[in-house]
Order: sequence, then structure tokens, then C-alpha cells
Amino acid sequence: MPFWKKSEDPWDYEPEKPSRPAEPGQEEKDCAPSLMDELRGWNEERKEKKALRETPPPPMICPWCGQEMEVGTITGGRDSVQWWPGWPNRFFGASGPEIDILHEGSLFNRYKTAWLCRGCRRMVMEIPEEEIPKPLTSEKAAEQLEEQRRREAQRKIDRGLQG
Repeated sequence: MPFWKKSEDPWDYEPEKPSRPAEPGQEEKDCAPSLMDELRGWNEERKEKKALRETPPPPMICPWCGQEMEVGTITGGRDSVQWWPGWPNRFFGASGPEIDILHEGSLFNRYKTAWLCRGCRRMVMEIPEEEIPKPLTSEKAAEQLEEQRRREAQRKIDRGLQG
């Protein structure tokens, strides 16, 4: 059956709630939300998330010397990591003199919020609990080393059988 004739067949009909009241006296609560209502709700959520994302964090007091710290962002690239003062601009990133911080390397250019105390020359970053790696116990390290040795020995055996 052609797609344009689907609504003509009685077995293809799926009853839905009306999108708006059929009569002026009918209550609005029985109706499904219209597409415009859903879009308005989505737009409000989007605006709230954008406002949170673009609002810079409050200043922080230096835990070492007690002076007010300056908020900035840390961005990384392939070569190094830089600290930029201020909050990043939507299109051009942060503006101002950057502080170059040597880094092991990164493939993505992302930023991390950091507070700089120019008085004692220290930086503070907030790191969520789940991102902090747990310390490795000596027993766990020994187990990992033994597992790695077993895999390497098995790989050598497999290579010897194939060659």
C-alpha cells in the first residue's frame, strides 16, 4: 500500500490524544502537549544550560597566602598547556597573556578552570572525585605485573607456534 494512503485504512489508524481541546469547555489537562509547547520547554532548558555554562565561577581565596585568586582557564594542545586569564569567549577563547605550563601531551584542545594566585605563584583546580585515580596497592601492582608476564609468555609461545 502506498505511504500516502496509509490513513485511509481503518487498521492503520492509531488513536491519539487530541493536541488541543475540541470544544471550548474541554479541559487542557486531558490534551497531549503540542509541538510548540515541547519546543518552548526545550528552548527554556537550553537557555538555562547556556547561562550556567557561560557564567564564570566566583573568585576564590588562596589557601596558602589568603589573597584573592584570579580565575582563568587551562587549555591544552599537542605541544603544551597554557593558562589564560578570564573566562573563555564563545568564538575566540580566552584573551590575555597566557602562562605556558609544560605538559606530557594532549590530542584535544579542551580547557580546565583554574584559579591563579599571583602573590604566592600557585594555581588551584577543582577535580571531581570520580576523575581522581585510586592509589595502587602493592598487592594489586604485583597481580598486574604477574598478569602482564603471563600474557607476554603466552604471546611468545603463540608466536613460536606460528613461525
